[in-house]
Amino acid sequence: MFSIIAVVGNNNDMGKKNALIWNILEDLKYFRKTTLNHKVVMGRKTFESIGKALPKRENFVVTFHEINIPDVYVISNLEKFICENKNTNEEIFIRGGSSIYNKFLQYSNKIYLTEIDQEYKEADSYFPNFDKSLYIKTTNSSESIDSIRYVFNVYVKN
Repeated sequence: MFSIIAVVGNNNDMGKKNALIWNILEDLKYFRKTTLNHKVVMGRKTFESIGKALPKRENFVVTFHEINIPDVYVISNLEKFICENKNTNEEIFIRGGSSIYNKFLQYSNKIYLTEIDQEYKEADSYFPNFDKSLYIKTTNSSESIDSIRYVFNVYVKN
């Protein structure tokens, strides 16, 4: 089963120049706790922005480039990977970027979305729009730091 995990602003704004806009320590802790001991799939640019394999997770990078990085599995055929894994009971997390989210949205049963109550006008990367009426939303917690309000939501497909 595929699950998406992301952090977004009011306009689904996520990033600028291959970096996250929102750098909130509690969100990073939430990401780590949620994805620990799971497979995590990300695009090459997202992986490069992190700079290394995420510890205590199986890291998968979608790319057509040849890369040989310890503890990283390369996905060169995304459709084949989706077909081979879409019916598994194992939760596989999708980490982004935008094009990767777009590819996996239709196959994902859960969306872990940290929603920031702000917008970033200079964003160049956005989370895809999705029909929230197809999901049941649960809120894990609502937080605020330095006047930035954010909510940890989980959308589960009906």
